[in-house]
Amino acid sequence: YNVWDFTSSVSLDTKIYGFFQPLPFLGNKVKMIRHVLTPTISFNASPDFASPFFGYYDKYQYTDAQGNLQTREYSLFPNSLFGVPGRGKTGSVSFSLANNLEMKVRDDNDSIGEKKISLIENLTLNQSYNFAADSLRWSNLNTSILLRLVKNFNLSLSATWDVYTYALNSAGNPVR
Repeated sequence: YNVWDFTSSVSLDTKIYGFFQPLPFLGNKVKMIRHVLTPTISFNASPDFASPFFGYYDKYQYTDAQGNLQTREYSLFPNSLFGVPGRGKTGSVSFSLANNLEMKVRDDNDSIGEKKISLIENLTLNQSYNFAADSLRWSNLNTSILLRLVKNFNLSLSATWDVYTYALNSAGNPVR
């Protein structure tokens, strides 16, 4: 038997450059500020490999300890070398926005007369939307920033933001 799975995806991205020349009354040290935006959008999809069409899963019935008839689904290939194909279809769109901010300043000590200073090395935001989910379709918003503070020292920060609110259930536990 052959056990295989697949997924399809397509991704689009581009770069948008913005330049800002500071006004002369702010001084002549800063020559130019450059902002680079890199938006990306991706689409991913795969079928439900637990469907009878693929034949990777089967069902059996049994009687539990309380005498109730139960149905359980199981994989026909549980010990395959690369695992069993996943259950449930997927279909999502992902969004990402990366930012880079640099400035060029005059430098009398440099042979060219100017040097580049990184203000924000990388600021990234990404999130996805799962069309195949029955609820809670939005993923968390992931953010990260990389700052080059000095030549050999970078500061990296990241945060995850939940887009859903939390409430207490009847037992007093927080639920999404």
